[in-house]
Amino acid sequence: MGNPRIQPLDTSFPIVLRDDPAENPSFDRGPRMVDQQSTGNSGERIEALLEQVRNGDRAALNALFEQHRGYLKNLLALRMSPDLKRRVDASDVVQETHAEAFRRIDDYLRRPPVTFRLWLRRIAMDRVAAAYRRHVRATRRSVAREVELPRDSSLGLGALLVDRNPGPSELFDRDEIVRRVRQSIDRLPDLDREIILLHNFEALTSRESAELLGITPDAARQRYGRAILRLRTLLIDQDDPRS
Repeated sequence: MGNPRIQPLDTSFPIVLRDDPAENPSFDRGPRMVDQQSTGNSGERIEALLEQVRNGDRAALNALFEQHRGYLKNLLALRMSPDLKRRVDASDVVQETHAEAFRRIDDYLRRPPVTFRLWLRRIAMDRVAAAYRRHVRATRRSVAREVELPRDSSLGLGALLVDRNPGPSELFDRDEIVRRVRQSIDRLPDLDREIILLHNFEALTSRESAELLGITPDAARQRYGRAILRLRTLLIDQDDPRS
């Protein structure tokens, strides 16, 4: 079976980070790690629930947690290494995250430092870091590079980059696409790799990605554009028999 063919670079490739889950529909051709139900929560709905929590409605807090449960599960599937997954159940980390958020919700409501989703993400990642310290401890590689990228999301990203009309002798080999996407992402510089994970695998908006990276939304969009082009170049290099 032939290798998937990588298209040459062109300026029509969509390289814009979303400001909102409903924006950039042209980029939604490939599946992301998080489904639309979990990423498409409107800001208005979240704010309405937060206002209910401020008014003492704890049922609204449970509703907020449930709306973000899918995101947290998928976040942990992405960010927990295979070694840690063998020792710690991701559902336990989700429960710990919810318990910690419940304890700290009043502090959050007094002065929200970030969006509610990013706040939950921060708590979840703190729990993951604590689990590493307890169960894995010192490692030679960066924890961020020990993760195994989910197959479906890797395949979805690859579908944006490979030729959609291969000849009879160049049929798609999905396992090969996944392998090459994972390998190419692992070869990217840390910041390029991270912004692709944030956008394509966590389905965060440009504002959320910018907040996590400590840059402006415009800078996040530009960095994502450069990162996706570098990723595509790496895939092309794998397609070149001279490389």
